[in-house]
Amino acid sequence: MPDVVIDRRLVIPAVYSRRSKYRALLALLRYGRASLIARSASDLEHLGDEYAGAVFKGPSIEDVVARAEREKASFEEHVGHAPDDWRMIGSRPLFDSYYEAMRRFLPELGLAVTPAEISGLHKKLVLTASGVVPDDRVLPIVPHVHRRQVDIALHTALTGGGDFFVTGDERLIGSNVEDRERGAVVQVVTFESLADRISSSSFDLSLVSPTLW
Repeated sequence: MPDVVIDRRLVIPAVYSRRSKYRALLALLRYGRASLIARSASDLEHLGDEYAGAVFKGPSIEDVVARAEREKASFEEHVGHAPDDWRMIGSRPLFDSYYEAMRRFLPELGLAVTPAEISGLHKKLVLTASGVVPDDRVLPIVPHVHRRQVDIALHTALTGGGDFFVTGDERLIGSNVEDRERGAVVQVVTFESLADRISSSSFDLSLVSPTLW
């Protein structure tokens, strides 16, 4: 089950353009989340509505599972056979980083967005993740490379059991970032490298429509 953390510099073009190749990756990762929930349906149902209301802030377990099953079926209808084990992980500091980047850079790119629309995109990114690293594990942020926004992403990956950090940062690409205390290692890769890992003889990430996210 490969777990992925995405650099905010790739999130911006993903949410900016409905034709972005990075948005296609988000679509696959959301499919991974939906598949995980659908497979875990019987376990989730044992938790009961009271727990669901506390954790999901409203929807029942049945509603959460039903939505995941609809998302999974819709993706498979358009794509056919696809790997369902690729997952996105995040953390509150990382999603806050995404939010601030969208608030700052989307208007600079000429996209007129309201605060409500940015909040909607933020929520959609949260709901793409299969796992969120708890604050008590991810905080404080360790300065792995002494660049705050990159450190947030790397530390999220290292504390959340991530396998890959996807970025366009040439200073990091091809390296392994370690947390020796936790015995954790994250590979820093480009989008193209990750796409090659995901694709196979029966699946090509480039054929996934970005509009599926």
